[in-house]
Amino acid sequence: MAERDYTEKIPDDKSILVVSDVHLGGVEGPETINRMLHFLDKIQSGDAKVVCNPEQRSSNAEPTTKILLPPTKIILLGDVLDLWNPRHQDRNYAFLDGLIFFLKLQNIESDIIYVTGNHDEDSGEPVYSYGADTPDKSDPAYSIYSLFKGLHGKIESLKIAWNPNHILELSPRHYPATSTHGHVRGLNAGGIHYVFVHGQQFDKQQITYSISQAIGFRFDVIDSIQEILNCSIVREVRKSVPIMSFIGFYAIINLLALIIPIFSGAIVSTWIRWLVGVVFAISLFGISAKGVQMFGFVEKTLPSSPLLFRACLGICIGEIILIGIGAYFLALGVLDSLYFIGMIVFLWLLFIFIIPIVYGFISNWMYSTFFSAKNYDVQSVYEDALKSEKYTYNAEVLIFGHTHIPGTYPNTDDDIRIQGRSADGKPTLLINTGAWVRNENGIDDSFAYIDNSGVALMKWNDTSRDISCTKYFPKEIIKKWSGRQSE
Repeated sequence: MAERDYTEKIPDDKSILVVSDVHLGGVEGPETINRMLHFLDKIQSGDAKVVCNPEQRSSNAEPTTKILLPPTKIILLGDVLDLWNPRHQDRNYAFLDGLIFFLKLQNIESDIIYVTGNHDEDSGEPVYSYGADTPDKSDPAYSIYSLFKGLHGKIESLKIAWNPNHILELSPRHYPATSTHGHVRGLNAGGIHYVFVHGQQFDKQQITYSISQAIGFRFDVIDSIQEILNCSIVREVRKSVPIMSFIGFYAIINLLALIIPIFSGAIVSTWIRWLVGVVFAISLFGISAKGVQMFGFVEKTLPSSPLLFRACLGICIGEIILIGIGAYFLALGVLDSLYFIGMIVFLWLLFIFIIPIVYGFISNWMYSTFFSAKNYDVQSVYEDALKSEKYTYNAEVLIFGHTHIPGTYPNTDDDIRIQGRSADGKPTLLINTGAWVRNENGIDDSFAYIDNSGVALMKWNDTSRDISCTKYFPKEIIKKWSGRQSE
């Protein structure tokens, strides 16, 4: 049975740009978005020329000078925003850098395909939210958004009217869709078919993804922790060294209050509980006194300042009266009650501040050390991650990112079959687009360029504001390796 191609063909005078792992808002700082904006200016200018040496040609073959064609699609291949590990653990930096980036993209006459990665998977959630509440055709939103569904009605992507002539398409994890009717062979450029995944599919283990697929909704513990850390109160409190120091001290004495009674007698346990009660009472008095100053004098014109002033003043007076009357036994009873209240506050602080910070650090370390494919070069991905049948793709070229290591790995084994598939189901050519953040070798700022003559791995040099070619594979070479040179 002949394969059926359901994907679009790229026009002869157009190209595809693929960038991944920009990590906007990440720890590197605003220089990342600055370099990316310079790169987009160069692309938009239309005067980018690159000298490429075709792979697998004879040593005396002439270099090819390529004039980069205007893109018909710019594919953002995941981890464009860093929502897992944002700068200062504050996602607002990712949103701000991302806003500048997407406003720039909107001025380029090209469709934008946003394939989400593991660091920005939240960006793909609107696809499923819209799918659960699709508007009627009479709704104005119907002309702005459109869902793309694959086989058996599975939601694959959400297309958004981006500007008068182009769309922004959100496509979680891969592009184009893999579950349409028939055999999908990817985007067609010059008779070569390309598919795109972020690359977390090649991680050693995919525990959260497996659980998510099993339970029917997304399960991502690291993302959940980041959402807690980015609540306004948590984010602002973490910036204060004195407050965080006090929270740490308060956590220690509460932990002692939980642990010491296990190994000591009733008297020691009682004194520990009273100590916790005293610390809580002093803390409550200090916070209330600050409230009296703030709502009674500094910000007394705020709508609820009178009520908050009276509440804070009442707490302060109540504690002063309790100490003033010297009610020893009453005080001990109150302190014992304050211990339990203080323990509840401690548990709240524990779950809101302490556990997310500690767990976030440990889980990121564990993911990078034990589960991630971050240290995989392209050949390692081919040899290790692509052995399983669940990673087969029906296209000659597979392009991915994720590992931050740009490179290519052609499959030239004798068992290559026709139709762009080898005997073990692997693509003919793998290309890793690299990253736009610093790594052990400095800054790569690499990307993939595709047109109807072939595919190239290129690099942006921000200092000289020009583009160089790292690898170039003419379509004739890819067809030869695929066993399709006669086409």
